[in-house]
Amino acid sequence: MHGPEGTQETIDGFLMAMRRDIGYRIAHHGDKLHPEGIKVEVSEVSASASPTVFLATGDLRVEAFTVDHFPVVPAFGFRTRCGGRSVVFSGDTSKCDSVLEASTGTDMLVCEALNVTMLRRMIEALKPNAPLQAGNLEDVPSYHISTLEVAELARDAGVGEVVLTHLLPTIASQDAMEAFVCAGNERDLQRQNPGRPRHAAGGGEGSTMTDDSEMFVASLRNRIRAMNELWERAIIDMTLEQVNHHERDGVLPIAFSFSHYIQAQDQSISVIFGKHPPRWATGGWLPRWGWRLTHWVAEETVAVMQNQRLSNLDAWKEYQAQVIGQTTKTLETITGPMLEEVVMPQLPTHMQNIFCGMVVGRGNPIRKLEVLECFVYQHGLRHMGEVEHGRALVGLSGMTS
Repeated sequence: MHGPEGTQETIDGFLMAMRRDIGYRIAHHGDKLHPEGIKVEVSEVSASASPTVFLATGDLRVEAFTVDHFPVVPAFGFRTRCGGRSVVFSGDTSKCDSVLEASTGTDMLVCEALNVTMLRRMIEALKPNAPLQAGNLEDVPSYHISTLEVAELARDAGVGEVVLTHLLPTIASQDAMEAFVCAGNERDLQRQNPGRPRHAAGGGEGSTMTDDSEMFVASLRNRIRAMNELWERAIIDMTLEQVNHHERDGVLPIAFSFSHYIQAQDQSISVIFGKHPPRWATGGWLPRWGWRLTHWVAEETVAVMQNQRLSNLDAWKEYQAQVIGQTTKTLETITGPMLEEVVMPQLPTHMQNIFCGMVVGRGNPIRKLEVLECFVYQHGLRHMGEVEHGRALVGLSGMTS
């Protein structure tokens, strides 16, 4: 193994930490594993800002050069040359002259990449509930190179091909990778064919959602409007007693379905599209409609929620009407390109198994499209089934017949 000063110490420490595991495996597998197989020969090399050869065999030359990943010192990038071709590996680095020098005229640059726009969105999303994590992420851009800077460096160095690695924030699939590179404020460097999103809309295979996808956008608007009309019809003829109907222990009251979903719609539209706190959190609505909780009901257990009741049905109807009205106005502004905007690099671990996680796939980013399709539309339809069943239990008819 070749590496900078400190490589030997790192290898020794790793082998020391794993010594018991190594011993167990050799004891278990016997002669199939040999103790010599785990030994590592380390060669610590030095480097400067200009590429310096540290390994030569035949026509192959491997060179090291220093990069700027302070406070990590030394930090190396590498260049390999063989048969008249060359590849540069940036390693972890910020934009610096040494990477530019080593990459000049190279056939391929394998470079780390930080999407600043996505990182900023993550930081803003984390600040309310995870300020420490948000603060740590704010330090990241100072010693990493952004996607925009990679593009500028490759252009200035005359690089033949760029391969992005060590992607920040992390993503999981090729489709997500292409969306990641082309997201946010870096569209001026977007490739002509950035690839398709995981679930393409408004076109055939390989298409991306553009302003030409008017039929899809119109369909999404109409579906959400129709679904919201069902929620308006569901509440209009119900009494307070009927809304609070609780069939039996372990079953949530009808009031839960209303509060859980309408608050979720409020949260999705207010935070993601309106860039402001949800109405339920700022308008004094919870005590007005008699909710004893001071937070979103999605955060509570069935045991707690089955005992929650509304006390002011008129206040609830007013709040619901405001939420639906806000959504209706937002739907007028959506476009194909807007729906492709990534709002979350991936769902949190505890949400990977929800419906939206099933739609996008584990580890994939959430766009504004999924917010509307999953958290607003599909979510609303699923809970509307609960409401229709609840209406039947209290002697009311369905809303579409």
